[in-house]
Amino acid sequence: MTNETLKELPFETQQSTLQERVSKEFPTLSGDRFLLVDTQTTRLAIDDISYRSRTPVKDDIETLALSCKGWTDIYDARTLIPTLAQKMRKLLDIINARRTLIVFPGNGARVVKDLLPQDLLDDVNNLELPTQRRVEASGAVAEVTVSDMTRARKMAAEIKMQNLIVLDDAIVTGTTLTAIREIFPARTVMAFAGSLFTLSPLQRKNKPTNIEGIKSIFTSIIYQGTTGIPPLNSLSTIIGNSERSAAIRAKYIGDYVEDKETFLETIKRLQTKEIL
Repeated sequence: MTNETLKELPFETQQSTLQERVSKEFPTLSGDRFLLVDTQTTRLAIDDISYRSRTPVKDDIETLALSCKGWTDIYDARTLIPTLAQKMRKLLDIINARRTLIVFPGNGARVVKDLLPQDLLDDVNNLELPTQRRVEASGAVAEVTVSDMTRARKMAAEIKMQNLIVLDDAIVTGTTLTAIREIFPARTVMAFAGSLFTLSPLQRKNKPTNIEGIKSIFTSIIYQGTTGIPPLNSLSTIIGNSERSAAIRAKYIGDYVEDKETFLETIKRLQTKEIL
């Protein structure tokens, strides 16, 4: 079935057809849910601030969404974690947990580490690795630089690592996964990855059957756009004070915000709230 023929089908039929295709063509990707997004009208966002806020932020988050064009589907990270945790338990049951290293790359992975049940991490070595992304004008990640590589390699050597698990909030291009996998060149290491959201491989360039060096990926939601890749942002990035957040926010405003004044007022209000 061609893409043009697929677009003529009802939306629900398109979604089920694409889901079946992903399951068949990419068996190493396991998702709890397949989400087809109307890219013309809808954007995605991960709410990774509500669980950290000491004061209610629900109304402010709704105001942010209403000030944008079209519709913003906002997913509370707390609702996505149980699925990820369940898949993690299954994986740890069949591999040697004591010789496994879990890596949380960059700021985006913080929400995953914070919300995963503590007992999942108690008996598994894990560490956070700072990352620096070089982003193209289009918003695509062109390159990822990983810091603290020596510390990571030392820990891997100490536990005689057999398995590597990379956990992040979202997997889009796979650039971060590849950069981390390259830290550990031993071919005997099996690498896995997990996330809250993973972009459908059908929308990745060249459509590889797997991200190089990664044995399998498990995720809460596999998402795909009807035309192009759906925008996906974390709220912590949108409201952040860093230079990177400011740049992403400016582009977001230019592309998707209808009521700029309300949007910026709400951002400022959220920035003053006590979000740990």
